[in-house]
Amino acid sequence: QMVGHVVDSAGYIIIPLLGKKMVAGMSFMELNATLTEAANREFPGSVVETFLINGKIKVIGEVKQPGIYQFDPHSRDAFAAISEAGGFLDYSNRKEVTIVRQIGSETIVFQLDFSSVQTLESPNFYLQNNDTVIVSALERRKWTTVKNFQWAISGVTAIVALTSLILSASR
Repeated sequence: QMVGHVVDSAGYIIIPLLGKKMVAGMSFMELNATLTEAANREFPGSVVETFLINGKIKVIGEVKQPGIYQFDPHSRDAFAAISEAGGFLDYSNRKEVTIVRQIGSETIVFQLDFSSVQTLESPNFYLQNNDTVIVSALERRKWTTVKNFQWAISGVTAIVALTSLILSASR
Protein backbone atom coordinates (compact mmCIF):
# COMPACT_ATOMS: atom_id res chain seq x y z
CA GLN A 1 0.00 0.00 0.00
CA MET A 2 1.39 3.40 -1.02
CA VAL A 3 1.17 6.29 1.41
CA GLY A 4 2.12 9.89 0.63
CA HIS A 5 3.84 12.28 3.01
CA VAL A 6 4.36 16.01 2.62
CA VAL A 7 7.75 17.66 3.03
CA ASP A 8 7.25 20.74 5.22
CA SER A 9 8.65 24.20 4.45
CA ALA A 10 11.68 23.51 6.67
CA GLY A 11 12.56 20.41 4.61
CA TYR A 12 11.36 17.73 7.05
CA ILE A 13 9.09 14.76 6.47
CA ILE A 14 7.28 13.02 9.32
CA ILE A 15 6.74 9.29 8.87
CA PRO A 16 4.81 7.34 11.48
CA LEU A 17 7.04 4.88 13.34
CA LEU A 18 10.19 6.34 11.75
CA GLY A 19 9.88 9.90 13.01
CA LYS A 20 10.94 13.23 11.61
CA LYS A 21 13.64 13.18 8.91
CA MET A 22 15.45 16.07 7.19
CA VAL A 23 15.12 15.48 3.44
CA ALA A 24 15.70 18.93 1.87
CA GLY A 25 18.38 18.90 -0.80
CA MET A 26 18.46 15.12 -1.15
CA SER A 27 18.22 13.45 -4.54
CA PHE A 28 15.61 10.72 -4.86
CA MET A 29 18.37 8.11 -4.66
CA GLU A 30 19.67 9.64 -1.41
CA LEU A 31 16.16 9.98 0.00
CA ASN A 32 15.31 6.39 -0.88
CA ALA A 33 18.54 5.10 0.72
CA THR A 34 18.01 7.16 3.90
CA LEU A 35 14.39 6.06 4.36
CA THR A 36 15.16 2.43 3.49
CA GLU A 37 17.94 2.37 6.09
CA ALA A 38 15.64 3.89 8.75
CA ALA A 39 12.79 1.49 7.89
CA ASN A 40 15.08 -1.56 7.95
CA ARG A 41 16.32 -0.66 11.44
CA GLU A 42 12.72 -0.87 12.67
CA PHE A 43 11.33 -3.41 10.21
CA PRO A 44 13.99 -5.65 8.63
CA GLY A 45 13.34 -6.42 4.97
CA SER A 46 11.33 -3.23 4.37
CA VAL A 47 11.02 -1.85 0.87
CA VAL A 48 10.79 1.91 0.42
CA GLU A 49 9.99 3.70 -2.82
CA THR A 50 10.05 7.47 -3.03
CA PHE A 51 8.44 9.58 -5.70
CA LEU A 52 7.32 13.12 -6.25
CA ILE A 53 3.65 13.79 -6.80
CA ASN A 54 3.66 17.38 -8.06
CA GLY A 55 7.01 18.93 -8.86
CA LYS A 56 8.29 21.23 -11.56
CA ILE A 57 11.41 22.20 -13.49
CA LYS A 58 12.01 25.52 -15.27
CA VAL A 59 13.94 25.54 -18.56
CA ILE A 60 14.94 28.93 -19.98
CA GLY A 61 17.36 30.45 -22.45
CA GLU A 62 18.33 29.10 -25.87
CA VAL A 63 15.75 26.30 -26.15
CA LYS A 64 12.79 26.05 -28.54
CA GLN A 65 10.06 26.23 -25.89
CA PRO A 66 11.25 27.81 -22.62
CA GLY A 67 8.85 27.20 -19.77
CA ILE A 68 7.90 25.28 -16.67
CA TYR A 69 7.57 21.51 -16.99
CA GLN A 70 6.28 18.76 -14.73
CA PHE A 71 9.02 17.00 -12.80
CA ASP A 72 9.26 13.24 -13.31
CA PRO A 73 11.89 11.99 -10.85
CA HIS A 74 12.28 8.64 -12.61
CA SER A 75 13.45 10.15 -15.90
CA ARG A 76 14.46 13.67 -15.01
CA ASP A 77 17.95 14.55 -15.96
CA ALA A 78 19.12 17.83 -17.48
CA PHE A 79 19.09 16.42 -21.01
CA ALA A 80 15.49 15.15 -20.62
CA ALA A 81 14.42 18.59 -19.37
CA ILE A 82 16.06 20.33 -22.34
CA SER A 83 14.48 17.80 -24.71
CA GLU A 84 11.07 18.42 -23.19
CA ALA A 85 11.61 22.14 -23.85
CA GLY A 86 12.08 21.38 -27.54
CA GLY A 87 15.83 20.92 -27.52
CA PHE A 88 18.79 23.17 -28.18
CA LEU A 89 18.64 25.98 -30.77
CA ASP A 90 21.31 26.60 -33.42
CA TYR A 91 23.01 29.15 -31.17
CA SER A 92 22.70 27.24 -27.87
CA ASN A 93 25.96 26.99 -25.99
CA ARG A 94 26.06 23.30 -25.14
CA LYS A 95 29.24 23.88 -23.12
CA GLU A 96 27.53 26.30 -20.72
CA VAL A 97 24.31 24.89 -19.33
CA THR A 98 23.63 26.21 -15.84
CA ILE A 99 21.57 24.46 -13.17
CA VAL A 100 20.27 26.69 -10.37
CA ARG A 101 19.09 24.88 -7.26
CA GLN A 102 17.54 26.38 -4.15
CA ILE A 103 18.24 24.45 -0.94
CA GLY A 104 16.65 26.23 1.99
CA SER A 105 17.90 29.81 1.86
CA GLU A 106 20.98 28.87 -0.16
CA THR A 107 21.22 29.09 -3.96
CA ILE A 108 23.61 26.63 -5.57
CA VAL A 109 24.75 27.00 -9.18
CA PHE A 110 26.23 24.15 -11.27
CA GLN A 111 27.70 24.26 -14.77
CA LEU A 112 27.26 21.36 -17.17
CA ASP A 113 29.10 20.83 -20.47
CA PHE A 114 26.91 18.84 -22.88
CA SER A 115 29.80 18.48 -25.32
CA SER A 116 31.54 16.21 -22.79
CA VAL A 117 30.54 12.64 -22.00
CA GLN A 118 31.68 13.22 -18.38
CA THR A 119 28.56 15.35 -17.89
CA LEU A 120 26.51 12.14 -17.85
CA GLU A 121 28.52 10.98 -14.83
CA SER A 122 28.05 14.20 -12.86
CA PRO A 123 25.63 13.97 -9.92
CA ASN A 124 24.42 17.44 -10.96
CA PHE A 125 23.20 15.99 -14.27
CA TYR A 126 20.19 14.65 -12.36
CA LEU A 127 17.72 17.38 -11.49
CA GLN A 128 15.73 18.00 -8.36
CA ASN A 129 12.31 19.55 -7.90
CA ASN A 130 12.25 23.32 -8.59
CA ASP A 131 15.62 23.36 -10.37
CA THR A 132 16.09 25.91 -13.14
CA VAL A 133 18.00 24.92 -16.28
CA ILE A 134 19.53 27.86 -18.16
CA VAL A 135 20.90 27.32 -21.66
CA SER A 136 23.10 30.27 -22.62
CA ALA A 137 23.73 31.58 -26.13
CA LEU A 138 26.97 31.16 -28.03
CA GLU A 139 29.14 34.29 -28.26
CA ARG A 140 28.65 34.40 -32.03
CA ARG A 141 24.87 34.61 -31.46
CA LYS A 142 25.41 37.56 -29.16
CA TRP A 143 27.79 39.09 -31.72
CA THR A 144 25.38 38.43 -34.60
CA THR A 145 22.63 40.25 -32.68
CA VAL A 146 24.95 43.23 -32.09
CA LYS A 147 26.06 43.27 -35.75
CA ASN A 148 22.43 43.12 -36.93
CA PHE A 149 21.64 46.07 -34.66
CA GLN A 150 24.64 47.98 -36.04
CA TRP A 151 23.50 47.29 -39.62
CA ALA A 152 19.98 48.45 -38.77
CA ILE A 153 21.29 51.71 -37.26
CA SER A 154 23.51 52.27 -40.32
CA GLY A 155 20.54 51.68 -42.62
CA VAL A 156 18.30 54.07 -40.71
CA THR A 157 21.06 56.69 -40.67
CA ALA A 158 21.54 56.32 -44.44
CA ILE A 159 17.80 56.68 -45.09
CA VAL A 160 17.57 59.79 -42.89
CA ALA A 161 20.63 61.31 -44.61
CA LEU A 162 19.26 60.51 -48.09
CA THR A 163 15.83 61.96 -47.19
CA SER A 164 17.49 65.14 -45.87
CA LEU A 165 19.56 65.42 -49.04
CA ILE A 166 16.49 65.00 -51.28
CA LEU A 167 14.50 67.53 -49.23
CA SER A 168 17.43 70.02 -49.37
CA ALA A 169 17.81 69.60 -53.14
CA SER A 170 14.10 70.11 -53.78
CA ARG A 171 14.03 73.54 -52.08
